[in-house]
Amino acid sequence: MDFFFWGHLKHIVYETEPASPEEVIARIQEAVANIDAEILERVRDNVIHRAEACIEAHGAHFEHLLH
Repeated sequence: MDFFFWGHLKHIVYETEPASPEEVIARIQEAVANIDAEILERVRDNVIHRAEACIEAHGAHFEHLLH
């Protein structure tokens, strides 16, 4: 999954220190349920862009092609 997406979820889940593992799970579930459609579109577009760069590089390093 897109690195931005995981960073975004982590920021929401750990905005304040959770009291228990159960609270972490509940926060993750709530954060995922409330994801904005625009964010999902950006994640999808980024994954497609990275996949295309990987194909263009024939599976080799492709980070330099992302800009």
